[in-house]
Amino acid sequence: MAFFFSRDTKVFMKWAYDSNNTALYELPVLDGFSFSQATNTSEVTLSEAANSSGYSKRGRAMFTDSFAPAEWSFSTYVRPTTSDTGAAAASNQHAGNAKAFAVEGPL
Repeated sequence: MAFFFSRDTKVFMKWAYDSNNTALYELPVLDGFSFSQATNTSEVTLSEAANSSGYSKRGRAMFTDSFAPAEWSFSTYVRPTTSDTGAAAASNQHAGNAKAFAVEGPL
């Protein structure tokens, strides 16, 4: 038996500064994420007149044509940064943890 705890969900994002410098970021996901995707369907109706024996064919069927774009939503933590007198972060200095939860660079 396996247990799934939604609080243990993580998203990994690969961010490339250029072709030589890449980073893999781990985004911890808060509880309450969602994923949904609708389908596009068509209804086919068959209506034939009765033959000589009185038997008629009538009916309907639904067919899935395609899938609509998926919608994905989640919330994550944001780590504060330290800054000088300006609005930008000072020398990429972050308050708190190490680079394990660094999300402000690529986002």
